Amino acid sequence: MSVPDYLAINRMGKVPALKHGATIVTECAAICAYLVDAFPKAGLAPTGEERSAYYRWMFFAAGPLEAAVINRSLGVEIAANRRRMVGYGSFGAVMNALE
Repeated sequence: MSVPDYLAINRMGKVPALKHGATIVTECAAICAYLVDAFPKAGLAPTGEERSAYYRWMFFAAGPLEAAVINRSLGVEIAANRRRMVGYGSFGAVMNALE
């Protein structure tokens, strides 16, 4: 992921990355949202009132869940008086939201 050809697609060298024609999209949630819009007949996402829950959980996974799990695996503990500074509050709060 550090070869020039891949870095031309994603300068951070992260996966996933999508190249669709001339369009490049990176980040999981952005790729999902892009594919839903690019291929509406495929029915990749719910419609109507269910769409809000789809967005909520897609972006929850890409933001608070990912940050909480990574910090937990690195041994990072957020002090109670600093939890408002992070996008997930605490690992426990994230797990409670999933439950």
